[in-house]
Amino acid sequence: MTQTQIEEKAVEILKEYEMDGLIPFDPVRLANMLGIEVKNARFKQCGTAGLISTSYNKTTIYINADDSPNRKRFAIAHELGHYFLHIEDKAQGDIKVDMWRDINRAKDEREKEANTFAAYLLMDEGCIRSLWNELKSVKRMIDIFKVSAADMSYRLMKLRLI
Repeated sequence: MTQTQIEEKAVEILKEYEMDGLIPFDPVRLANMLGIEVKNARFKQCGTAGLISTSYNKTTIYINADDSPNRKRFAIAHELGHYFLHIEDKAQGDIKVDMWRDINRAKDEREKEANTFAAYLLMDEGCIRSLWNELKSVKRMIDIFKVSAADMSYRLMKLRLI
């Protein structure tokens, strides 16, 4: 998918679930609205931030219990990206689908797409632009949007605001 298609899908989801313009965006609330349970977990594989599992019409997102709250938020939004972009249509019936976020798989195209989707959910362009024009402070933006410094800086650079 193109970045434009991913952004359009994220915007569509935010509008459909009446979550557009909410700052900070709550990925757990969206997951719950979809009937997806979010659970803390401990993973054996180092570097695993999250996992989405769909089996027999039940979907669960597992996130690394040891991660910071902001990293957990991104991991949940990332797994929602997998749900909407990669498994939503396949998760019907008695099948099992697992996808996990692992630093070693970061170059996988689906991982990049899920990261892009997460950024659009957590840091809506209109909200970012509006607040940036008012605040001009990366630190304040991080505090308001509840994302990591790396995620906010990357988003601001992609929007050519810094």
